[in-house]
Amino acid sequence: MTAVPPRVTVRVAVQSSRRLLRDTLATCLAARPDVTVVGKVAAPEELPALCELGRPDTAILDAGLRLGEFAVFADKLLQHFPGLNVIVIYRDATETDIALACRAGVTSLVPESHGLAGVLALLRRGNVLRSGIGRGSLTDRELELVMLTSSGHSVAEIAVLLGIS
Repeated sequence: MTAVPPRVTVRVAVQSSRRLLRDTLATCLAARPDVTVVGKVAAPEELPALCELGRPDTAILDAGLRLGEFAVFADKLLQHFPGLNVIVIYRDATETDIALACRAGVTSLVPESHGLAGVLALLRRGNVLRSGIGRGSLTDRELELVMLTSSGHSVAEIAVLLGIS
């Protein structure tokens, strides 16, 4: 008789000021056998308390058009929860926003256009950027490229985001 390996469950906290997105994302994730949703909050300021209580492995933040602001928030969040995998969903981003998110320690950036499939792919992959790459081994630009590539962005999307050809 062969022993079945234990199922790895990812514990997730969801933040979105948009109720429909927050509820739908939490419901879709909770339906998966490999994901446990520890809670959902509307305001990013509520997330530290949820992380303290639920001890998630991953926090999914909905930045919408405010990626730069959420990068600053993610930096503060990661100071209190350094092992947290932070996935940020965004609608639009500038090169400055991407740089801020990367420096803050955001693990992955998912454009809204990638949908639930983009988020699920990153949850399955885990905290690759943090565990696989040391901060001192790459330049900021190289880290941005690694983060965007590992987040599932195409070469064309990365070029537009970073203003390069």
